[in-house]
Amino acid sequence: MKRLLLLLALSALLAGCAANPIFQAQVVSAKVGDEVMACDSATFSYVIKGDGLELRARATPPAVVLMILSSEQTKVVVDWDKCAFTWPDGMSEPVLGATPLLGAGQVGLRAPTPIPPGMPTTFGLSPASRAGRDMFDASTLPSLAGREFSLLLALVVNGKPRTYEVTFKISS
Repeated sequence: MKRLLLLLALSALLAGCAANPIFQAQVVSAKVGDEVMACDSATFSYVIKGDGLELRARATPPAVVLMILSSEQTKVVVDWDKCAFTWPDGMSEPVLGATPLLGAGQVGLRAPTPIPPGMPTTFGLSPASRAGRDMFDASTLPSLAGREFSLLLALVVNGKPRTYEVTFKISS
């Protein structure tokens, strides 16, 4: 029941973010190391599966909303120091993570963050330079249409460091 309520709440949040016509971006690829991961479109996000995990990612104007679902046997820790956005111009910058589900709404997560096994955990991932603002300035969006940006997500899965790269293509 708790999982269903969390999924419904996230669905409502993402539906509201998707209604903003100013910014649209779709996942075009996902990989861990050099291995391409399965990536299927879902009703409110893109589902990326592998390593006993399911990652659901969606780019919204202020942040990439990421849900991590792990099996009961999979231990996951987010290593924020190694997470980064890479922009269409090739520049990279750190990620600020925020989640209402761990503690009392933590913002600007920097310490490694363990995720309870089997509990879906949702993060809003924003670029450090744009904290509290949209990921892209609305005036630059027309020139970015058709270009890509990536999110490097550094996780420790069952004690092994894994780097996931999710690439988004800006469509408007």
